[in-house]
Amino acid sequence: TLSMPPVPSWYQGRAAIRAMLLAIVFRSGVQNRWRLYPTQANGQPAFVLYRADEAQSAYRAYSVQVVTLDGSQVAEVTAFLDPSLVTAFGFPLQLPE
Repeated sequence: TLSMPPVPSWYQGRAAIRAMLLAIVFRSGVQNRWRLYPTQANGQPAFVLYRADEAQSAYRAYSVQVVTLDGSQVAEVTAFLDPSLVTAFGFPLQLPE
């Protein structure tokens, strides 16, 4: 599953998640838009995610994504869409240029 609090929608299954990611997150024309940095949250793997602004001149904090594993498989990704959360993990609100 993929959920993005506070957005009320969520996606279940590889096909649904892939379709959403290709249509929205990784759509044509948005190459190099995202930067992910590994961290941990409550003992689970997580990533701090930055998104480039429209001019791609700066990367600003976007979310913290927590990954829940089932053995070696990804079972769930919860993307907390609150940019201010990145500072709790020791990351800046904006990446240095």
